Amino acid sequence: KLPFLSEVMESTKTDYVSSKSISFSPPPTFGSSEYEQRIELTLNEKLKEDLRTDNGTSDFLFAIANCHTVIGKDGEYEASSPDEVALVNFARDMNYSFRSGFGGERAVSVFGNDNKIETLAMNEFSSERKRMSIICRLPNKKIRLYCKGADEIVLKLCIDKRPIIEEISKQTLFFASKGLRTLVFAYRDIEESEFRKWKKMYDKVFEKQNLSALSSLASEIEIGLKCLGVTAIEDRLQENVPNVIDKLLRAEIKVWMVT
Repeated sequence: KLPFLSEVMESTKTDYVSSKSISFSPPPTFGSSEYEQRIELTLNEKLKEDLRTDNGTSDFLFAIANCHTVIGKDGEYEASSPDEVALVNFARDMNYSFRSGFGGERAVSVFGNDNKIETLAMNEFSSERKRMSIICRLPNKKIRLYCKGADEIVLKLCIDKRPIIEEISKQTLFFASKGLRTLVFAYRDIEESEFRKWKKMYDKVFEKQNLSALSSLASEIEIGLKCLGVTAIEDRLQENVPNVIDKLLRAEIKVWMVT
């Protein structure tokens, strides 16, 4: 018996025990595509080719590659949430590669073509809001808000036709029934005048770091959204982890899994 090893054997589930599996489903108007990413990734070449012509799915992947707090480039990504890194890696594997820069600059390389994006504002995720959003200026100079979050929150902010909302809800329920963590992605384009007015209030509140006021301002701009689709992430035990845990327990070593 080596009970003192229990202190040494502690590890975080995310770093050492689990791997990521991703599924996504665009709204029915864009076709019913479903893709899964495993720890040993086999790219779906047909899906990658479809992205060149399917505007709906490509908009969805552009949002996945852009709506997050990840920093880094070329697969070397960091974020407070490993789920965000998993989603950005997924978009990269679909040829939508994110690259962060300085002073709010970022870019998404789409099939090798850089799309420079200016980050104008970030409305952060919180357990109360259950969503986050980023406002950016696209290469075509349009101002666009991308939002992602819990389906029960984001879908209420969407103005899509009822059949689309119902289909996304159905797909989300299907993913959730498999024990997956889901996120709904949506967007809206914002007029320059509307944004300028909102940004003035945002800057004043941001300086004071009034979190309650920032949350209220975020809710004012996160309206009239159009749904892009839903993603689902699964934490999977890496190969041989169950056997290792079993052997540790048989050796009467105490094991904690921190999640």
